[in-house]
Amino acid sequence: MYVPYPRRPINGLSILPLYKKIIQPNKMYRVGNMAYREQDNIIAGIYGMSERATGFTPEETAINYVEENKEKFGIKGRVNGYIRHFFTRKGDDGSVVRFRQYFKGLPVDQNEIVITFNTAGNIVFLLNSIQPIKSDFNIAATVSQSRSEQTVLAHFALKEAPEKQQSEKIIHFVDGMPQLCYRIRFTLAGSPSDWISYVDARTGTASRYLANRRQRRPKY
Repeated sequence: MYVPYPRRPINGLSILPLYKKIIQPNKMYRVGNMAYREQDNIIAGIYGMSERATGFTPEETAINYVEENKEKFGIKGRVNGYIRHFFTRKGDDGSVVRFRQYFKGLPVDQNEIVITFNTAGNIVFLLNSIQPIKSDFNIAATVSQSRSEQTVLAHFALKEAPEKQQSEKIIHFVDGMPQLCYRIRFTLAGSPSDWISYVDARTGTASRYLANRRQRRPKY
């Protein structure tokens, strides 16, 4: 299904990359100006909005809006703690506020709520990729972070740690199911790309190796 997105960037920030990541990979159905995921009937996007919520800052206004509509986003209980603010971009055309999903203190990879404001402070566009996780999901790892890093080293036949290596325990969705992982970001000497690997924190199996070519991107 086709869901429109704002074609005018906010201070140089195009919504298109987020739109492709959140809207397009999922099966959707549309009701008015809202797109819902077929798998759970949760809102994935709202476009053509002009809504206001209480708050003195974009961050406060955005979190209050989500709190008032949390059931539509599949959030049970208090919003604070379930999602956390991690970025705001402000410009002459408005602002974009992004929240990241957390579960029992762990970040949920690529699961976000993104809210766009115009200069009048109205919410004009919203994207949602957070997914419910059952309360009994176990976040205890049976594989250490260092062993996961060694798995990555072995895959590339590296004898020592690559440049700019960063490791973090996260929850990563695979085929619609949550998976406890270590996300390992690293740079290989002489490579034009930054690499991201996901290593299962229970089996030690590296499930994915992704290469992102380094280039100047807007910070968002």
